[in-house]
Amino acid sequence: MVTRLPGIVLFAVPVAVNADCIAGQKGGSCLTVLRDAATDERLFGKPGQDNFCSFASACFGLACPLTPGAPEFPLLPLPSEEVLFVGEGSSSCSMILDPSCAAEYQRAELDCARDPHSRSIWEGTRQGLCPRCQKLVKAYRYLVHHCGLHGPGRDFSVEALKRHFLDRSASDAVWRSDLTAEL
Repeated sequence: MVTRLPGIVLFAVPVAVNADCIAGQKGGSCLTVLRDAATDERLFGKPGQDNFCSFASACFGLACPLTPGAPEFPLLPLPSEEVLFVGEGSSSCSMILDPSCAAEYQRAELDCARDPHSRSIWEGTRQGLCPRCQKLVKAYRYLVHHCGLHGPGRDFSVEALKRHFLDRSASDAVWRSDLTAEL
């Protein structure tokens, strides 16, 4: 199947992040893998078809297809509350706490985490094909927790989330652990 978007041609491959992700609730699927014919870049998600795209749109205002992001594993740590919960270009926690966001998250989770292997990818304990997608799941859980503690009136910055987590790669961060501290 070929899809034409302004300036690019995408070839859709009917493969999801995990084969068990196909055939979900409401006739949707987990996440379709696409290939940009011009750049050969892998992209993820068909709007209106993949439940993960509905989740990304309802909870973060992101449209599919999504770029995979840097191939990092383990995923970067989330930015601190001081970075995320600032006034710059803020979004309300009410977006994350909205029942429609929670419903889209649950629908995507049902499609994308059907077995132990895909569950480990969903939870970020195993590397998947789309690290940015895994980061969205991690960010959703983080924000639900922190927004829930302080109520829907609290604001977080989607721009800070993108800059410090979604669009950043492990190579941008200085990695240090107890194992490398002596090196």
